[in-house]
Amino acid sequence: MSRRIAEGLGGTLILRSHAGEGACAELLLPAGRDPETVRPLGA
Repeated sequence: MSRRIAEGLGGTLILRSHAGEGACAELLLPAGRDPETVRPLGA
C-alpha cells in the first residue's frame, strides 16, 4: 500500500532488509507538483 501511495505521488519507495542487520526504507518524492494536476489514487 505504501508503494502505491508513493508511486501515485510520482515517487518511489525502496525497501531493503538484511537478516540480522534490520531494514531500510527510502521514500523519494518529487520536490513539488501543481495541485491542479494531482489526481486521487485510483482515479
